[in-house]
Parts: sequence; structure tokens; C-alpha cells
Amino acid sequence: PESIRLDNMNPKKGMKQLAPVSRLGSKDLDNEKVLVLHSLSDKEKSNVPPITSENLLAEWCWPLDPNEFVNRVYQKKAFAVIDAPGERAAALVDEHLFGLNLRKMLEETASDNIFVWMRCLSDGKIDSFEVEDPSAAIVCHNSGASLYFRSPQEMADLLVRRMSDDLGMNFASLYANGDNRGEIEVFVSKAGHVTDWHFDFMENFTIQLSGRKRWSLLPSGVKHPLRGVTPHYKASGNAEEQMKAHRMHKQDFQFQPPADKSAAREVELSAGSVLYFPAGMWHKVECTEDSVSINISLISMNWSDLVSDGIRHLLWSKDDWRAGVRFRDKAEARSTLGSLLASLKDHVASLTVDDLLPPSMLLPRQKTLRITPDEFRDRKSLLNRPDLCYRNNPIAVLVPLDGLPAAPGQTPADASGSDDDDGDGGDEAAWAGWEVVSEASVSSDAEEADEDAADDAEEAEDDDDDDADDGSDEHGGEEDEASGSADDSGASRLARYAVHVNFGNEELASAVSVRLLVAEEDRSNID
Repeated sequence: PESIRLDNMNPKKGMKQLAPVSRLGSKDLDNEKVLVLHSLSDKEKSNVPPITSENLLAEWCWPLDPNEFVNRVYQKKAFAVIDAPGERAAALVDEHLFGLNLRKMLEETASDNIFVWMRCLSDGKIDSFEVEDPSAAIVCHNSGASLYFRSPQEMADLLVRRMSDDLGMNFASLYANGDNRGEIEVFVSKAGHVTDWHFDFMENFTIQLSGRKRWSLLPSGVKHPLRGVTPHYKASGNAEEQMKAHRMHKQDFQFQPPADKSAAREVELSAGSVLYFPAGMWHKVECTEDSVSINISLISMNWSDLVSDGIRHLLWSKDDWRAGVRFRDKAEARSTLGSLLASLKDHVASLTVDDLLPPSMLLPRQKTLRITPDEFRDRKSLLNRPDLCYRNNPIAVLVPLDGLPAAPGQTPADASGSDDDDGDGGDEAAWAGWEVVSEASVSSDAEEADEDAADDAEEAEDDDDDDADDGSDEHGGEEDEASGSADDSGASRLARYAVHVNFGNEELASAVSVRLLVAEEDRSNID
């Protein structure tokens, strides 16, 4: 859409307006092509909100309205707010970054190894190596090296998910197993350190926590890059891969930034300042003081991946498309492929938006929807509840789970045949209890489970007799569950199913899976 409002997109909460609004007008936002720079006035400094996890995008881009940011700035140009109070991000620093205690940050990083950056004296390029031991990293840093590592996982899970939600990325910000695609990078840099021109394939939201950095920014003309470009590294083993990825859509792309940098813009960040720059923007960073900053790095699944996975899933369901490539001569190969391509148009045309984008894929996913026994057995009653209706999806599979062997370390009740593609916490959370829907199985992630789902889960735990034959639906999402009636002996059993949607990829990772539980006596209805 040309114009969107985040409060209509965010399924969990509306986008809060933080007063006062910016004095930046539409003309200012539209006329600047590289960097929209806003220096806080004295009045604004006294009103600037702290950056917390509560309303992240609105706090981050204040005093610019977040909807204006998305519609006029995001993925188009850079944006910076400078001259902010240095303690603006103090809550994040104290809660997640141990008051910038370097040893503690290194001990709690989500990175397997810590990257150490040193500048080569001969050519000025960065030489990078990895260390595992925090003490070794500190020795390198005290000797003049800069460090790069990821934030604690808890911080990334909170802030990356919140910012992704605020920007409308929805399910596309997650891998099939529910992990965030994005991350939070921590840069602990020495004064004088320079990271030369390069660009990234992520959307970048930087917060300066201490010290100062000077940024130079220059558009590359590459939109939505599949790879970054890293000429600043002394050794770059994937330079050819980077080049082919960009020449696919920009045939004159060069590995180096343009020699003419007259269009470049500069901004110096001090503690409390923030900077957004889009994926594909050339940038150079110079540390004018010892510096600590974080970058909320966001990645979204692209439309081509969503659609191509669905097409491959559909083709895998056809015998002739699953057949291995085999031919005796070129003529036979061309004939076979020609026949397949002729059928491809019809296969692609048979897919609909609802096939590729079922309601269960959208966040928030985890809900419990109640179906009374009469509703479950009366088709007319079900048709009056569209939120409970399934439809046949050509790229979805219904898998009965009872009787499947358990994976190592699982009990039979845990076995689901799933590779933890349900999106939040895996089988242990999804199948925490059969006879009673547990709070853990419905609402394991507070960011995705809405208040109604949590209330339903608590009611189910408190009253084992209610809703004896609950059901689940595609609209309810990833872990819709039905609670069977159970007495103290646990005699009543539940039939267990999984609905897997769109797993046309090498890992067979489902874009979404729905957990379905029904009373044993109703198994025939499902089958």
C-alpha cells in the first residue's frame, strides 16, 4: 500500500502517539533524499521519552510520528535524531546490558564467538578474527581492537520482535521454528576505529549508548538487497556471490562505492542519539571517541520465498514433478522439461492468496477457540462460526499423530513428527498436557498471545469439565487446541493431529503448523 497506518496493522496493540508531534513537515521529509536529520530543541529535550521496550518504534523515532516514519522514511532514506539526553536509553542499558559492563556483556552474549576487528597498517582494511574467551576479547580491546558481538538473547527476543511488529513484518520476521530472523548487534569500539564503506542487507536501527561516532551515508541504488557488500574487509571470500546477487537486478553494479561522494551526508551521534539507515545504503563509520552502540538489525522473509516455497510444495505433491532428472539424450531432456513447463502454468494458476497466506499464518497465532459439542457435530452450527471453519488448502497436510514413534528424549505423548516449526517453544510447549489445555501450551510467548487467549487458558486449567469437545481452526492460528473432558483418572483420551502448511523447502520446515485436539469419539469426523 502507498500509505499505511500501523495501528491498523499491529494485531496486538495500536501505535501510541507520543506528544508533542514533530515540527518536521511532509515537505522536509520528502525533499531530503539521503538523510533526514532532526536536532532536538531545548523544549524537546525536556520532553523526549526514554527508549524502552514498551512502545519501541514511537519512542525511537520521536518526535516524528511513527506512521510518518514508515510511510515517508522507512526503506527510502536515513533518519537521525541527535542532541538527545545521554541517559535516554538508560533503561535498556541497565536492564539488558549490565550497565555497559564489558565482561558481563561478553559473558552473556548470544554469539558463539566474539569478533575482534583490527585495522591493517599496510592498507587500512579491517582484519577480523574470532575469539571464544571473554578475557581474550578484553585483552584485544585494551590493546586497541574493536569488538562486535550479539546482545543477550533475551534482549533480542524482546526488542527485535517488538520493532518487527511495529513495522508490520508480522510472521515474516520469524524463521519457521519461531526464532527471530533479526538480531541486536553490539559494537564496542576504540577511538580512531574506522569501518570503511560497505552496505548491509538488513534494516538498521542504531542507538548510541556512549561515546561518539561519525557516520557518512550514500545511496547505492540497490533496493531490498539479498546480500551485503563488504569491500572494507581485507579478506572477503564471498565477494563474487555478493556481486552476482546484485547484478541480477542492477547490471552495472560495482563492488566499490562510487568515486564521486558529493551526495554523501554526514551525522555525528552522541549518547542518546539514534540513526536509521535502510538496507542497501553505503555507509562509513568513524569513532571519534571510545564508543558503545547497539544496532537493531531486522530481516524479513521476502515475497518470492513465500510464493516459491508454496509452488514447490504444490509441485512436490505431483508424481511427475518429484521424479528425478533422467534422460538418454538432449532431445529427451528438452521434451520432458517442456511437458512439465506446460503444466506449470496451470499449477501456479490454481494457487490462491488464501492458500499462500492462510489466516493461521498471521500473528498473533496462539489462541484457544471454544466449540461446544453440539456445534462440533452440527455442520450448520459450524458454518455460522466462520472463525472455526477449515478449508482445504492444496499446500497443507493433515497429519494424525497418535501412534507415531517418539523422538529420542520424548514421551509418546510428545511425539508430533514436527521439527519445532510451530513457531514458539516447540513440542514441549505445544503439547504440555492433553486432557487439559495448559497455560504454557496456549500462551508460551507473551508477545504473541493476546489477553483473551491467556484468559481462556486459565479458565481451562481451573475447570476441567467445561467445553468437553473444544475444537480448533485455521483462523485461530498456530496452536489452536481442543480440550477433551477428563475425570480424575484421566480415562478420556484426545485424538491428536497437526496441520502443516507450506513446507516446500529443503528443510521441510512448515510456514505454520496448527495443533488440533479432539475427543476420541469424534475422530471419525476429522478423518
